[in-house]
Amino acid sequence: MAHVAPAVAPPPTGQRESEVSTRIFSALISASPKDRAAAAAELADLLEEKHSTEHHRRVGELIASAEPRERAGGLAAIGALLLIDGEDLGPRLSTYAAPLRTALLRSVGHNAEALALACDYYGELVRRGRDRDKLEAEVRTALDALGDEADADGASRGGALASFGGGGAGFSSSAAEHPLEARLLVAVLTLRQLTVHAPAAICTPPMDRKEDLLPHGCCSSTAAQLPPSLSASHLPARLTLHTSWLRHYSES
Repeated sequence: MAHVAPAVAPPPTGQRESEVSTRIFSALISASPKDRAAAAAELADLLEEKHSTEHHRRVGELIASAEPRERAGGLAAIGALLLIDGEDLGPRLSTYAAPLRTALLRSVGHNAEALALACDYYGELVRRGRDRDKLEAEVRTALDALGDEADADGASRGGALASFGGGGAGFSSSAAEHPLEARLLVAVLTLRQLTVHAPAAICTPPMDRKEDLLPHGCCSSTAAQLPPSLSASHLPARLTLHTSWLRHYSES
């Protein structure tokens, strides 16, 4: 009589899902852009079938990572996830705003491609945003950072820039990790995306002529939202240089 091997039971569903997730996230931090793109597409397919807050959280951690390869994987992932239709399945501003700001900070002066991608993805999330309170909170975050007083060495006295570049709800990295110039530039870049893609969140009746302090491309209604402390005497003079950087990145 021939021996029949016993049937091997398939692994439990939870174990299979865990193995798939492990494989996807391992591929996302591959040195190969092709492997990262394939993993990002697979992750998007997975989350389109079944939403997972944990997977979105892990993507956010990659986006905000100090390691360039992990950050590249996170940006590849959110780029694929943005193709998913539906707020319940796709990425949300509330989940990804802070990681993308961190990615912007860590890319300034180091990786122009990552900077452009993070800026574009932030703008797309803003465009798709439905929570007016969250959008207005993003505006306040950027304006508070621009309005904070800072000394020539980049040490923040008022606190808003420290919050903008530090931990808590804004960022996962420390304030001292990033130069003042980088934090100001990121504030300008995010504010520009908000004015372009969510003008209703910032448009109010004009108050005074503060628009000269705004970067190229920002609408005059944004100026009306600037805090009283944001005057020429309080803004670092180097902000003029940052607006030229903004023109470069927005036109490239």
